[in-house]
Amino acid sequence: MYYKLVYKDGPSGMLYSICRNSNILPHEYRVTYTPGEWTSPKIQNSGLFVFSSLTDVRQFILDEGYCKHEIEIWECKVKHEIKIPQRIATMHTFEYWHQLNTIKKKKQRVKELVIYGGKVAPPGTKCFKQIKLHKKIEHD
Repeated sequence: MYYKLVYKDGPSGMLYSICRNSNILPHEYRVTYTPGEWTSPKIQNSGLFVFSSLTDVRQFILDEGYCKHEIEIWECKVKHEIKIPQRIATMHTFEYWHQLNTIKKKKQRVKELVIYGGKVAPPGTKCFKQIKLHKKIEHD
């Protein structure tokens, strides 16, 4: 089972991609999620991040200091895993995926990729081409 952490916009109730350090992705890359529908990223040849356990997503929430009323955890279904490096860039979203795709085209091993200025990926982080929010999980 996999879990997606999303930002819930209070007035509209819309569910959006959430980014590390309590930042929401820039509008042009922001993905809107609708429960029960398959969702794909806006950036070509990129992916959507999920967690492989509730323990990992809950620890991420604590580490990043998210407010309970601003976020939701969803159990999700996934399609087509994307291998990601152990470090996730803190650079601009588009540049991260461009760099990762360039490495793949050169047939370098993704697990050996070092992204300078990045942070170690949170425990349990996985990446997929498509996800579907399936069931909302109550959280503390």
